[in-house]
Amino acid sequence: MPKLSIIVPVYNEIATIEKVLVEIKNADTLNFEKEIIVVDDNSTDGTKQALKETEDGQKKIIFSDKNEGKGAVIKRGLVIATGDYILIQDADLEYTPKNYPKLLKPILEKETEVIFGSRFLQKNKRNYFYAFGNIIATRIFNLIFKTNLTDLATCYKIFPKKLIPRLLEIKENDFVFDVIQLTATIIKNGYTIKEIPIDYFPRWHREGKKLKLKHGFKIFFSLFKIAF
Repeated sequence: MPKLSIIVPVYNEIATIEKVLVEIKNADTLNFEKEIIVVDDNSTDGTKQALKETEDGQKKIIFSDKNEGKGAVIKRGLVIATGDYILIQDADLEYTPKNYPKLLKPILEKETEVIFGSRFLQKNKRNYFYAFGNIIATRIFNLIFKTNLTDLATCYKIFPKKLIPRLLEIKENDFVFDVIQLTATIIKNGYTIKEIPIDYFPRWHREGKKLKLKHGFKIFFSLFKIAF
């Protein structure tokens, strides 16, 4: 039976952390054995205590001593992942683990080794400010790498463990790692990305969304560095 390592990067998600872990635990991963790896990026809102209370031997929980960024958190999860494939799951429940079966099916059927969940391939509610920036960044990425992606900034990325050594070489530790460098590394290593439509439930800053305008500038700067 193949194994799926689900990496859950966490930072100040007290409102959703327990619920998302229950949903991941109960999620259908088809014929994949499930490994859950939670990495807390030094939360300050009670999330760390909540995670300690959920420790049950069925998941691995890592606590960072300082806030380093989403990329650093994902890397820490990659270091200990033992699965044949890696799936990234944000802890804020904008993305529901109920999407797992349709994301994993093409891998089990050996259609592809890399899956991205796209919020734009089906009708979803959208945060139009972030959607516009994502669309522009995706188009620039497509021009650079001659790809046809629709959702560069998606959380849901599934890829084989063979990519882990290459991903650990990436220097960026913030959102740029997840949005740009991870995807660029996949393409540079000869993989084709298959996008699958997913359900999406956006939230705003008042609800805890952490992506800010400065992250957008970093993403576009990284794109232009790659291009030029």
